[in-house]
Amino acid sequence: MPRTLWIVRHANRQDFVDPEWRETADRPHDPGLSPDGEKQAHRLARRLMETSVQRIIASPFLRTVQTAQAIADALDQSFALEPGLGEWLNVEWFDGRPETLPANTLANRFDRLERGHAPCHTPSFPESRDAMFERMGAAARCLVNRYDGDLLLVGHGATVQGVLLGLVGNDVPERGCPLASVTKLVRPGGQWTLAMRNDTAHLERAHAADRLQ
Repeated sequence: MPRTLWIVRHANRQDFVDPEWRETADRPHDPGLSPDGEKQAHRLARRLMETSVQRIIASPFLRTVQTAQAIADALDQSFALEPGLGEWLNVEWFDGRPETLPANTLANRFDRLERGHAPCHTPSFPESRDAMFERMGAAARCLVNRYDGDLLLVGHGATVQGVLLGLVGNDVPERGCPLASVTKLVRPGGQWTLAMRNDTAHLERAHAADRLQ
C-alpha cells in the first residue's frame, strides 16, 4: 500500500530573535517559538491541511511541541512525543543533557498531546554526529513500522537528515534545512524515496501577501 511520510522542522525559536533570552531562562536549552515563529507554525499547519496525514509525532523540545500543536489543531488530530527525533546531544552545544519539560507537564499545557506513547528510542548524552543520525534513522524506522498510514514527524534541522539517511539511504546529500520547511518521502512499493525537500512555499506566499497589504 502506498504511503507518505512528511518531515517538518520547527518554526523560528525565541533565542534566534532574542539572544539575551537565555540569560534569564529557566531552561536555556529549550526555547519556545518566537512571535514570528508562531505565525510560521500556523502557516505550516495550513499547508499541511492539504495532506492526508493520519498521525503526528514530535520531538519533545518545546519549539517542536508548539509547532506540532499548531498542526494538530489545524488537522483536528492529536500528536505524540518521540525522544528519538530530538535534538543532537553534543558537547559543543550542551554541558549536560538539556532539560526539557516533563511529558505530563507538556500534556497539561498542550491539549492535543497524547499521553503514554512508548518511545522508539531514547538518546544518550553525549552522542557523536554519526550516533545522532543513526538514532534518528532508527526512530523513523520504528515509527513507520509501528504505525500505518501517512505520518508527520516534527523535529529539528538534523532530524530531517537523520530520517532521510535512515529510510532512503546513506547516499542522501546533507543540506541545510530552513525553519518551518516541509520534506516529503513516498513509498509506492517497498522503498522510501525522496519526493520533496526543504519546501517553504507556504512561507513565501505569506510574505508576498504581507507585502501587498
